[in-house]
Amino acid sequence: MIRTRHLPAHLGLAAAVAVACSPQVDPGYSGEPLATIRGAVTAEASATAADVAVLWFSNESGLCEGPSFNCSAGIGGPEGIGAEECVDANCGASPGECTPEAQDSYAACVAACGWVWSYSPAFELCVDSAAGERVSVSGEFPAAFTLDLYQPPPESALLVDADGLRVAYGWFIVAASDAETIALDLNEAPPSSIIGGTGGHVLIYAADPVPADSSWGRFLGGAYEPGFHILEVIPAETTCKPLPWGNGTYCSTTSTRYAPSPDDLDTEIGVILTAFDKIPWPGL
Repeated sequence: MIRTRHLPAHLGLAAAVAVACSPQVDPGYSGEPLATIRGAVTAEASATAADVAVLWFSNESGLCEGPSFNCSAGIGGPEGIGAEECVDANCGASPGECTPEAQDSYAACVAACGWVWSYSPAFELCVDSAAGERVSVSGEFPAAFTLDLYQPPPESALLVDADGLRVAYGWFIVAASDAETIALDLNEAPPSSIIGGTGGHVLIYAADPVPADSSWGRFLGGAYEPGFHILEVIPAETTCKPLPWGNGTYCSTTSTRYAPSPDDLDTEIGVILTAFDKIPWPGL
């Protein structure tokens, strides 16, 4: 028998996403771009007219702030071996902190009693909507493209964490060129106007310096200076271990993680023209 205890979890909101595809930059603007991003496009079928856009997420409800941390944990084992009494007598209450130091120590105590303890730390980004703006695109699209970013993201895209640090978080998408407004509800089928994107990289804009040990720094996997940055996406992973009794395994799953891209804004973004559900979009 496996019995589960769950640590308190603060869950992000299901997102209803709206993408307004209006030009971000006045074509006559002659200033220097804040960032230039280069990319290449591949297509599963014949190329079609499309635009590359950045989808900036936001939290219009104001019910939560920035990235939130949660930890799911479980304990269990076969009945009748006295393990539960052993755990209660020797291990005490489950740890309130989801750190390897606290969790691994408790897991070792539980294992000595003949049961198993597993935990899955996760960050979730608290968002409930998103707005995307087309950017200035040049190059031989769809074979290759260059995006010039002349302005910071809109104020509504600056998500504030518990420390007051402001960061905007965005996806690279491909939108049908005739789409004026895209409404996306994550509980419904995606619109046909989103015809591609990438799950391998995201774009952030740090309005404030982001220390590595802040909520944003932990969520984004590092420290960031103010400005635009390209991040690599590390997909969620599931790790399974054999049970200490009989046959079977027990598993832990991580959430999507991020890391600074080694080349930062010099990273070439690869987007693909394909169905929305074929792209491994980063988890929120």
